Amino acid sequence: MFYLILKSFVIDCHGDKENKQTYIRVIRFNDKEQFKKKSNRVITARYGILSFLPLFTIEQLIKFPNQYFLFISILQQIPDASPVGRFTTILPLTIKFGFSAIKSIIKDLIKHIKDYKVNHKCVEVLRNGVLVQEKWSEIGIGDIIKVKNNNIFPADLVLLSSSELQGTCHIETTHIDGEVNLKIRQCVKETSYCKELKDLIGLNGIIECELPNKLLYNFLGRLTIMNNK
Repeated sequence: MFYLILKSFVIDCHGDKENKQTYIRVIRFNDKEQFKKKSNRVITARYGILSFLPLFTIEQLIKFPNQYFLFISILQQIPDASPVGRFTTILPLTIKFGFSAIKSIIKDLIKHIKDYKVNHKCVEVLRNGVLVQEKWSEIGIGDIIKVKNNNIFPADLVLLSSSELQGTCHIETTHIDGEVNLKIRQCVKETSYCKELKDLIGLNGIIECELPNKLLYNFLGRLTIMNNK
């Protein structure tokens, strides 16, 4: 089955003065350069090497109990301001911060590993008239890709054609809505003939579609084929 990759590139479309400004996405077939600054890389990890210390510190200091005990610790450093030792509060607080930091690092490392595995999965992409293997992180908006049976989708896609007679396919959306039953999707007749590589090479068209929204089961868009087929 062949799909066209969709992502959230936005073009402003101004109507008359009485109407509010609306937005659509315009995507050209097999034209990766149009959105070369857009990345398909998956990043679920929270921290980087340089950002961990400042982000973690801010996250800890915005918690009221930590603010309170830090204030007490500062007061205890003033001579004759506290009847207890200078390290009575700051030492346990430092140990708590240390354990929290270790926990956050371990959890984030697991996310980095999962992100790496996802981004380095490969899919067949149409490049210069041939199908080549590319990493998920390197595919772009407008790319035409081939998804085989029982494979995971690497991005938001529009079905162009299917090996089924009526241009249909069955998809599972467990990771989106938790439903395990298969859902049927069908391509439009204008692209249903593209079952072979030779049919896709000369395919020229654009898709104008709505912005991402909360509707999982509805999609509004317009497909325009410009090669007179």
